[in-house]
Amino acid sequence: MTDRTQGTVFTEYGSFYLVPGEDRPRSWAQSLTTGLVSARGEDVRISTGTQTGEVPLATETLDREPPLEPGWEDVAEVSVAAPSGRLRVLESRHPFLFGDLAAFGPGDYRVRVHANRRGDERAGRGGGDSYLLQVWPAPWAEEKLVRLCEESRRGLESAMRFAREPLPDVPRPPRGDPRPEPRPVPAPGGRRVAYLEGALPEPTTPPADNGRQ
Repeated sequence: MTDRTQGTVFTEYGSFYLVPGEDRPRSWAQSLTTGLVSARGEDVRISTGTQTGEVPLATETLDREPPLEPGWEDVAEVSVAAPSGRLRVLESRHPFLFGDLAAFGPGDYRVRVHANRRGDERAGRGGGDSYLLQVWPAPWAEEKLVRLCEESRRGLESAMRFAREPLPDVPRPPRGDPRPEPRPVPAPGGRRVAYLEGALPEPTTPPADNGRQ
C-alpha cells in the first residue's frame, strides 16, 4: 500500500525540512552532492526554487523502495535516522497536514525527492516549482543523485566552483522524457488518500486556454 498526502508547503530561504519534532534546524548550505536534498542526523533539507512562498507538495509513505517515477526533472535520495519513530514536514502554516512519514516506527528511512521547475525563478520565469517526497524504511546508504535538469545542474556547478570542489557525475534526464505539468496538485485543506502500489494516478495536463487571458 501507498499512503499519499498532497497540499502545499511554505518555503523560507529556498528550503523546507523534514524533522523529528517541532524545532527548525540551523541554516544549512546547499548540498554539494545532489544540489536538491541533504540529511544531517534526524533532519532533512530540501532546496527549492521558490525562495519564500507556498509550493505544491505530495508525500508518499511506502513499505519498500518504489520504482522510479517518470517525468521529473530533478531526483535525489538521502537516508535519515528516525530513532524516535517520527519524521514530519516542518510547516508552520499547515503543521499536521502531512502527518508522520516514519510510518513504520523507529529506524532508518530512505527519502527520495522529486522536483520540477526549480530553475524557473533563477531563470526569471517566476515560481511554479513542485515536489514529491517518497519515504520508505531502508538501511542507511550514501546520498544518491538520480538526475538533474540543465538549469539545476548549472546551479550546482556554480556552487561547486565557489566551494572549490569537483563536480560529481550528474545524470541528465533521458532524451525524450517530456517536461510534465507538476504532479502534486494543491488540495484545499489537504487530503489523505491510500492507493494500491503500482496504481498511482498519472499527471494531469490542464486544458489549453485557447488564448484567453
